[in-house]
Amino acid sequence: MALRVAETLAVVGHPADALGTPLVRRGRAWVRETVARVAPWADMDVLDLLAAEVLTNAITHTASGEDGGAVVLAVRWSAGRVRVAVTDDGRADSCPKMCAKSETTLSGRGLALLNALASAWGYETGADADRRVTVWFELTETRT
Repeated sequence: MALRVAETLAVVGHPADALGTPLVRRGRAWVRETVARVAPWADMDVLDLLAAEVLTNAITHTASGEDGGAVVLAVRWSAGRVRVAVTDDGRADSCPKMCAKSETTLSGRGLALLNALASAWGYETGADADRRVTVWFELTETRT
């Protein structure tokens, strides 16, 4: 079944700190509100955590975290499935990949969380010179 587009939003602004907290906060709120309308069955705590991870990665590792940087958020859905996608402003040093981390490392677990909690996840790299990356994750309805 094809995914339908619920909404798309560009979140633009200068992050107040190195982690881009205001952009992340606004993006998470929009994702929560949008998904609540199209997939009320979704676990909002898991959704919130995964959206925060993907948004933070985009802001931390790409031009999205620079002055005037932006991320584009999209929510798509079909019966029993919702996909959240975050597209950055490009210029990342590398593509998303999971790395082995020690127990004492303070960062670098975002993709492991995606892998553990999302039904599916992945990324697409743009063909433009800026090399924008879209990271997406899906949640599926669990029927009991």
